[in-house]
Amino acid sequence: MEKLLIETQYFPPVQFFTKWLSGADIVIEAHENYQKRSYRNRMVIMGPYGYYPLSIPLKKGKNERQPITKTLISYSENWELKHWRALRNCYGSSPYFEHYEHLIEPLFLKGHRYLFDLNMEILEVLKTILGFDNEISLSEEYIKADEIIEGDFRNFMKPKKGFIDNDPNFRPKEYSQVFEYKYGFLENLSILDLIFNCGPEARLVLRDSFIQS
Repeated sequence: MEKLLIETQYFPPVQFFTKWLSGADIVIEAHENYQKRSYRNRMVIMGPYGYYPLSIPLKKGKNERQPITKTLISYSENWELKHWRALRNCYGSSPYFEHYEHLIEPLFLKGHRYLFDLNMEILEVLKTILGFDNEISLSEEYIKADEIIEGDFRNFMKPKKGFIDNDPNFRPKEYSQVFEYKYGFLENLSILDLIFNCGPEARLVLRDSFIQS
């Protein structure tokens, strides 16, 4: 498998990053339309009450029909401050939050106009933190799902509680979480949960969560 095609995601879940361990280069779908109820504008973290979804509000309009690269972020709700405060409140006591907050916080301060641009910058920062050297590129055109046999992971991951899908290559390895004492281990949260809790060991957890086929 030389390339993996996947949709843009907002601080993607752990499952997303285990795909990189195949050694394939990542191709982000740049010619689709925005789709609701997906990781495109949503991440799920762990809070004091369990699963804690955070969604980026979008400008009103028919987003479902908008090209993903033209989907506009709304700033009427001051969501960026709310999201950063939520991360700080949920992970401020985690072992590695203070080691990475200087890399993550600026992403909420730049006022990106387009969701796609924000997600791409997030992906580059996460790639650096995790030490991945796989190439990231954009698709040159839209390819229908039935035209791809292998390497198409578009819409494969969905932000439901504990949702993993039928993925034989993903078996989440448990690691310590801030509120684990209340809810046990919650699997497949945003990669930020893994980074803030495990720091440099995050990549090892990803490696142990990836099952080679």
